Amino acid sequence: MDTREFPVSPVQARLLVLDRMRPGSAHYNEPVAFAVHGPFDVAAFQASLDTLVARHDALRTVFRPGGDGYRQVIVDRTTVRGPAAGYLRVERDVPAAGVDELIRAEAARPFDVERGPLLRCVVYAVTDGSHRVQLTVHHLVCDGWSMKLLLDELAAGYRAARQGLPYTPDPVPIQYPDYAADQVHRLASGAYAESIAYWADSLRGAPQLLALPGDLPRPAVQTSAGAVETVVLPATTHDRLIQTARRYGVTPFMTAFASFAVFLGRICGQRDLIVGFPVSGREDPDLHGMVGMLTNTLPMRVDLSGEPTFADVLAQVRDRLLASWPYQDAPLEGIVDAVKAERALSHDPLVQAMFSYDPTPITLDLAGVRTERVALLVDAAKFDLVLYLEGWRDELIAQFGYRTDLLATMTVRHWARAFRTLLNGLLDRPDVPVAAIDLLPPGAGPMIVHGAETAAPDRLVPDLIAERRSCPAMPSSAMAS
Repeated sequence: MDTREFPVSPVQARLLVLDRMRPGSAHYNEPVAFAVHGPFDVAAFQASLDTLVARHDALRTVFRPGGDGYRQVIVDRTTVRGPAAGYLRVERDVPAAGVDELIRAEAARPFDVERGPLLRCVVYAVTDGSHRVQLTVHHLVCDGWSMKLLLDELAAGYRAARQGLPYTPDPVPIQYPDYAADQVHRLASGAYAESIAYWADSLRGAPQLLALPGDLPRPAVQTSAGAVETVVLPATTHDRLIQTARRYGVTPFMTAFASFAVFLGRICGQRDLIVGFPVSGREDPDLHGMVGMLTNTLPMRVDLSGEPTFADVLAQVRDRLLASWPYQDAPLEGIVDAVKAERALSHDPLVQAMFSYDPTPITLDLAGVRTERVALLVDAAKFDLVLYLEGWRDELIAQFGYRTDLLATMTVRHWARAFRTLLNGLLDRPDVPVAAIDLLPPGAGPMIVHGAETAAPDRLVPDLIAERRSCPAMPSSAMAS
């Protein structure tokens, strides 16, 4: 089998370190699944998948350890066609009652990054005549942008195969291994020094550990054990978010990010905090059609001191995000080193809370059939607390991912509902101090905060945190951070 070797990108190097710390974990699995109703052509889908894998080097990549760390190894494209290549598996006569469990199990099945393949596709032929199509990709070779690109190209290739036509998209201008080699060269040459210095300066004096109130003592070594709590934000709420963004001259992302920062400040009792957010890393148009892991995480500092209104926070977030735009290529690892952030096995450096906003629903538009996305959550925590705001039909789904060795299900369930209430209040009254916006709707029952219940819905979370910390019956280690 012919192969080529390349260095790993800085982002891949970081993920490989974390992946080795959690062997046998589905921590970096990226799954998506769809129900397919109508005459589904498995052979056409196989042909489309073959073209996709041959087209993108990242999908034919495995990782091999060496004396100077991992290298990415690219398998020749001529050896990956057809069922024998191992990218597609077909499960036939699957009972309708059991297909969802099979999908969840497949999503949680670990990858072997040294053997591959790092893309798996399963077609489930269900006994009721429908099908399920599932893709699971390792984050080392795919980010959110790439997943949508894969689904779009799969659909285009399927359409062509159904019509008996060749699928000949424009060549990919840059393949990921070449991009990775360039990133390594730029890092070694000091090309990111100015960007790293910008972020280091913006974080000077900021608390490096989020005071997230935990239900359990923080373990000495963090794990990927996690869960997800979900609340639905109706289309009307999303419309109001967009309208508020327009009113104050900001983007919907800025508005949603600011609301999450306010929420964290309320539950943590912090006025100065760091919230992570992803950037695509695709400012160059030549990178728009490339599959690979380009997403970078950046640490945004938010100042909630004084009595800011939501309008004030929006202006601050807008100004800081716009000022940081030229410096978004700074690798997170470089920022961590520059600020001399504590590295410990018990927590992530700098970023323990993460925010992501993607209002465009993920779709698989296969010709001649009707498809709908299957709700699929992976219980693997990448941070202490993550809010994913994701488009789903006409609504926004707010998914709160969290570490189960820090937080109890009931706590995060109440937090998710409290966020929905707070967001509505911020959108209704953007000129009122954020500290005065209710976390609970009128008439709501008590809210569980880090294992304790509020005595009245109008009490502030920081007051309850302080009260609990003063209680001798509670171990101090339960007050995470």
